[in-house]
Amino acid sequence: MHASKKELHQLVDQLPENIIFTVKQFIRFMLLEQKNVDFYLQHLPYDDEPLTEEEIEAIKQSEDDIKNGKVYSLKDVAKEFNFGS
Repeated sequence: MHASKKELHQLVDQLPENIIFTVKQFIRFMLLEQKNVDFYLQHLPYDDEPLTEEEIEAIKQSEDDIKNGKVYSLKDVAKEFNFGS
């Protein structure tokens, strides 16, 4: 998904005052630590641990939910939590 700086500015303008500090800190983190984050993500160890029966069942249930349309769009979730337009 591509987003322009203009779109980002518009979203920031819609933020409630009580989370502006948190968003500012997150953006600062992204700017200062992006190289470290990229390095970390590229060097994550491979998870070779087998899935548990519970995890397999949860995956199957999720797949069934998707097939049956029991999903929420990102837009619906954002609306429910009053985030964005």
